[in-house]
Amino acid sequence: MAVTNLRKRANRNVWISLLMLLVLIGTVLFAAKKVNDNFASLKGIYAEQIELERFRASLTSVLAPLNDFSLTGNTADADRLDERSAEFNRLFKKLSASPNLTPDETKELREVSELLMGEVISMGANVVSGKIPAEQAKNVTVVAQNLVFVAQKKVDLVARGLNGRLDGLVESKQNELKVFAVSALGVMLGLVLIMMISGRYFVSTSTEMITGVAHRVTGTSEEILNAVDQQSVASAVQAKAVVQVTSEMEDLSESSRQVAKTSKDVERIAEVTRGAASEGKQAVLDAIRYMELIRVEVNDIAEKVTFAGEKAAQITESIGSIQEIAEETHLLALNASIESAAAGEFGKRFAVVAGEVRRLSERVRDFTSEIQSVVDDVHHSSQESIAVTRKGLDEVGKGVGVARHAGEVLERLQKMSEKTSQAVRHISQATSRHDESNTQFIDTMRQISQLLNDSSEQMKATRESATRLNDVAEELRTMV
Repeated sequence: MAVTNLRKRANRNVWISLLMLLVLIGTVLFAAKKVNDNFASLKGIYAEQIELERFRASLTSVLAPLNDFSLTGNTADADRLDERSAEFNRLFKKLSASPNLTPDETKELREVSELLMGEVISMGANVVSGKIPAEQAKNVTVVAQNLVFVAQKKVDLVARGLNGRLDGLVESKQNELKVFAVSALGVMLGLVLIMMISGRYFVSTSTEMITGVAHRVTGTSEEILNAVDQQSVASAVQAKAVVQVTSEMEDLSESSRQVAKTSKDVERIAEVTRGAASEGKQAVLDAIRYMELIRVEVNDIAEKVTFAGEKAAQITESIGSIQEIAEETHLLALNASIESAAAGEFGKRFAVVAGEVRRLSERVRDFTSEIQSVVDDVHHSSQESIAVTRKGLDEVGKGVGVARHAGEVLERLQKMSEKTSQAVRHISQATSRHDESNTQFIDTMRQISQLLNDSSEQMKATRESATRLNDVAEELRTMV
């Protein structure tokens, strides 16, 4: 308990020290940021003062190339006039955007730019372009100088006011920086002082706790000696139990190996079954394909037989027409015979012809009757063939359905064989892993047995260490 309290106090002291250190680092960083911000503000103020001076100088810089051009007429001076005018306008835009200008000062600067200097720049442009004659250029230059002089006075007034405010800002920033530096230094010194006080308090309380612990260690060391003796006896008993468990686990490991071997045999059988199911499925698929071909061919035969039946019906109709013609011919021959008999001698030849025609018609009727009988037989046979063919198509369709069902059954059998093979494979793998685990467990038990033996030896060393601990506790108590 005392060690726990000491550890808690040490951890608390460490956390307090870290917290103070973090606060100290944060204070330093905040101070550095504040200093950088102040320096940046001062830099901006100084930059604004520099821009103001550059703006004041740009007034006369616009006038110089105008004077030179009016004296020499050199085009280079005209280019310089354009550059100086552009520079003046740029500086005016930058300066007029300053937040430190008052509205009146901004108005004064706008008058300088738009009225005074704007007029000067316009005069210079007219002189350069030739709108103002060369003999009048000098007079215009004098006017421009007067305008620049007036502009300088206005800018000087603005500069005095702005510089006064900027100087005040600089002094304020410097004073603020001094106050902040002193405050930050005080905070850092306070943090260091707190850390020192916390360290001293921790050392004093730790000393008291160590003294108490030393007294308790003296009493505890004797209890440890008694516990070591008891533990030595228990270790010997545990070592015997571990040896017995190791022997039983070796027997169990041998059984696991037999199970793994049997699982591999079952896996091979499942693989053979799956192969047979796959071959059966392929054979059924081939049978289905051939039965489909037979069904197509039988269907073609049925169509051809149907077509023959239709043609037989057409022949029957034609024979009927021929029979009607033969009947009419027979009647005509009979009428001709009657007429030839009435004609006497003159009708004998005609009677002979009529008799031949009548016999021919009778033969035609006989032949058509025979043909009609044959065609009827053909038509009846065609109808029976069509019925048999359709029945065969139905049977072929049923056979295809049965074959497909057999294929589906074989496919399910193949899938079940695959699942069985996978399950057996998993069982074999699990058994192998179990055998490995048993082997590892046996090795572990052997190691435990060795550790127990080593522990017995270490108990003796622990007894000696407890004796020395008792001596150290006595020395610690005397030192504190």
